[in-house]
Amino acid sequence: RDCEGGDAEACTRLAYHHHEGDGVPRDDARATPLFARACDLGDMTGCTMAGYAHSEGWGVERSHERAATYYAFACYGEEATACSNLGLSYVGGDGVPKDPQRAIKLFRQACDLGSVSGCANLGASYSLGKGVAPNQRQAARLFKRACKADDQHACYNLGVLHRDGLGMPRDYKQAFALFGQSCRADDA
Repeated sequence: RDCEGGDAEACTRLAYHHHEGDGVPRDDARATPLFARACDLGDMTGCTMAGYAHSEGWGVERSHERAATYYAFACYGEEATACSNLGLSYVGGDGVPKDPQRAIKLFRQACDLGSVSGCANLGASYSLGKGVAPNQRQAARLFKRACKADDQHACYNLGVLHRDGLGMPRDYKQAFALFGQSCRADDA
C-alpha cells in the first residue's frame, strides 16, 4: 500500500521481495515494473535496479538501451553503482555508443561516490590502457582500494600486478596472498 501511495523506497523494497522471492513467490515480471515505479518516484536505487532488470531481461524483454537510460538517470542522481554500470555500457557499446573516455569519467565518478566496482573498473581501465594512458601505479592504487573493500576481482588483479612487478616491485609472496584471497571467494 505504501508503494501505491507514492512511497518510492517502499516500491523498491517490494520489488526486491518479488525479485528475491522473499515472503512472496519470485516474480520478476512483477518486480521490474515496481523498480521502474520507484525510479519514477525518485528512488535512485530503484532506477539502478530497473536498469539491471532491463539489462538482464528480468520479466521484460532485454533492452540495453532502456538499461542505459535508467543508469544515466540514477547516475545523474549520484547513485554510484549506476555510474559504474553506465560506464560498462559505454565500454561495450551496450545501449549507447562505445566511448572509452566517457566510461573513464563515469568510473571515476562512481569511485568518488564510493562504488567499489567503480574503483575496480577504473583500475582495470588504467591497467589495460582503455580510455586512458596505461598507468600501472594508478591501477594498483585503485585495485588496492577495491580489494580492501572485498572486491575479489580487484584482489586478483592486484595480485597480477604484484606477481609481474607492474607499477610496483615484484612481490610473489604478496601476489600469492592476494590470489588466495580471491580464490577463497570462488572468484578467481
